[in-house]
Amino acid sequence: MRLAVNTSPFYPTWVQSSQADFKTIETAIASRDFETLGHTSEQNAMRMHALTLSSDPSFSYFNADSLKAMALIRELRAAGTACYFTMDAGPNIKILCQGQDAPTVMSQFQQVFGPESVVLTRPGNGIQISD
Repeated sequence: MRLAVNTSPFYPTWVQSSQADFKTIETAIASRDFETLGHTSEQNAMRMHALTLSSDPSFSYFNADSLKAMALIRELRAAGTACYFTMDAGPNIKILCQGQDAPTVMSQFQQVFGPESVVLTRPGNGIQISD
């Protein structure tokens, strides 16, 4: 990511948009608006990964399975399962979904990627927003 920070002409814009995204996510958490939380998280991740493509030289953390997972999440969402993805600087997808949707998401991902490749995690004691 250091290459992206140093060479992408879009890095400063991403930093600004991330600050706005953080405020949107903070409000979404406070109002329990999962759709806004998920959508904003997913869009921010995609903007961050766009930096890698605009770097000199360009690069990508995506691999074939990353793209397959993103497509599956979009399919699940189109079919009515509220789920979103995020990615850090690497190929691994993190899926955001609510507890009632976890079995559906797990089942679909285990069918595509195998049970050994899918890990379910749950939130800790909760989020506290401080000023």
